[in-house]
Amino acid sequence: MRTIFLVALFAFVAVAYAAPAPNPLGEDAEKLRKEAQGLIEKLKAEGKHVFAEEISVLEKEVELLEKKLKEINPTTELGKIAQDAAKKVLAALETKLKAEIKKLEGHFFDTKQDLKNDAAKLRAEVKKEAEKLKKEGKHVLAEEITVLEKEVEVLEKKIATYNPKTEVGKVALDAAKSILKSLETKLKAKIASLEKGGFFFDDTKKALGEDAEKLKKEAASVIEQLKKEGKHVLAEEISVIEKEVEALEAKIAKANPTSEVGKIALHAAESILKGLENKLKAEIKKLGGH
Repeated sequence: MRTIFLVALFAFVAVAYAAPAPNPLGEDAEKLRKEAQGLIEKLKAEGKHVFAEEISVLEKEVELLEKKLKEINPTTELGKIAQDAAKKVLAALETKLKAEIKKLEGHFFDTKQDLKNDAAKLRAEVKKEAEKLKKEGKHVLAEEITVLEKEVEVLEKKIATYNPKTEVGKVALDAAKSILKSLETKLKAKIASLEKGGFFFDDTKKALGEDAEKLKKEAASVIEQLKKEGKHVLAEEISVIEKEVEALEAKIAKANPTSEVGKIALHAAESILKGLENKLKAEIKKLGGH
């Protein structure tokens, strides 16, 4: 009789204190936590730490619920009540995460609209500057500013096509933001150079002079080498290019970067110098075949 009583007692203890089977809600909670973690990592990688912090709060709530679920035994009456409550909390957290994701998408929609507005504003500013320069008879400078206007216009059209709901669209909007900032900086630099009386063209003149000098020395070096090799006819051909560079160098030195005529001359000199550089390269390449 005593033996039967002990067996019954041990059986009761085993049932009362046995570790509960894995909670079916545990998998759902784990899945939600991993979804939150994935979003946090992505936001951090994009440098959106404030948004990441908001999602982290939610992740911790899910983690806490996971721990509670492990303690619940859904086979008992008390456990069933706790299980129902946990189910409602999990559903609320899932809804909360979806709301946060939607809010983030809304942020990107706002970003797109802001970028469209900023691009339109910058284009209007560039256009105004170009018109002002044309009225002052500064057509070369106006043309340069117009190039910038076209760049902004192209970016505007691209922004309009980006979908802030997709990952590709979000990345594209971030890139567009950087490009727009760069174009804005570029315009400010142009305006600043104009206000300083054409220092931009002073720099252009200096750079062209240095490039012409460098090309002349390169041509002189090739001529010297050819003469040493007894290739006087070929050396004479290169001498023609050297003289052209020398004549261009003299023109660059005379150009006035503060006058409209001087600016036009510097633009022309830049194209001519490039042509002479290509001509010398072609001659050297041709020599390689001899």
